[in-house]
Amino acid sequence: MYRFLSYMGEGSVERPGPVCGKVEVLASDVVPSTRLTMFDVGHGDCLLVEVNGEELLVDCGSRSPAKYTQVPTYIKNDHLSFVLCHYHSDHYNLSPHLSSRSGFRTVYVPALPIAKPLLPISLFICNFLSLATLAFHRYFPALPFLMNQRRVVPLEKGQPLREAGIEWQVLWPDFADLPFFRRIVSVAQRATEEINALIEHLTHEQKHAFETLSSSLFRSLKQGEESFVYDQEARQLAPLELPAESRRRLESLEDTFHTVADTLTLVFASDIAAFFGDADQRVLDIVEPLERTPLIVKASHHGTRFGECLQRMDATVLMISRGSSTGRLHPSYLNAMRPKLTLRTDIHGTCQCALH
Repeated sequence: MYRFLSYMGEGSVERPGPVCGKVEVLASDVVPSTRLTMFDVGHGDCLLVEVNGEELLVDCGSRSPAKYTQVPTYIKNDHLSFVLCHYHSDHYNLSPHLSSRSGFRTVYVPALPIAKPLLPISLFICNFLSLATLAFHRYFPALPFLMNQRRVVPLEKGQPLREAGIEWQVLWPDFADLPFFRRIVSVAQRATEEINALIEHLTHEQKHAFETLSSSLFRSLKQGEESFVYDQEARQLAPLELPAESRRRLESLEDTFHTVADTLTLVFASDIAAFFGDADQRVLDIVEPLERTPLIVKASHHGTRFGECLQRMDATVLMISRGSSTGRLHPSYLNAMRPKLTLRTDIHGTCQCALH
């Protein structure tokens, strides 16, 4: 027996276009009626999973958020949960524009390591996010919106994740792989020293604000913490003004932040779909392959990164969120995976596939 995976393309920024084709897939009793909508947000990510009336939003951000503020208003569910795959702002800076006023039921984030050898990684992530948030650097100030939600759950490999009626496997980050993470500890340490140099020029009140926010982030994002309530003082911190030279140094640190945060990106999957966040090749080469290939694979980092765990997948549908500045599409997505259908926001606009 077969089911049909219908797909839509050529959609507007807010909505998918009409049904424009069908792909046959093997029927399975464990696969419920499912719909995945990948919104066109340019250089960014925003994907809605709907299963039997339950919804899960995976990322919601863009490098050009002012252009796509209407996208989240298409998401109407007042009780959906949110998965943040990656700590860069183009994964969450559109989330404050969601039409729901009740907030997310649960926010899932990549856990930060607490093992002593890996603490420099966590410190750098929290310090950079805190300084970027308080200084209103780019669109990082949207992060407190997520941290103010009712329930924040940091995830790492092996932790349970049940949302939208689906049991998802969390495949990364895997902090048991100490040798992998030790390679970036020195990078994080050097970057933290640069941040400390910037902080030296702050006033006493500004330093207090920075330290309060950084500590609050670490407590809410670290391994093993769950249902943490963002502390009241961290919600009310005033923004700080950085001199032009300090802003330039903060901007240069953003590339290092990308490198470190990429190693922590969430990778999770089920029989229906797999999400690889912004995982780089080093992560994709060591993530354990899935026993069964998901029907739908969301490509890593706008389709620019590929690795061993993807090499063995024979997905039916490949979904790629791309903008004009996302870089060259990795040829292995089409040459090695050979999906029956590839949906790209830079070609199809907002698009959707549904399993019937």
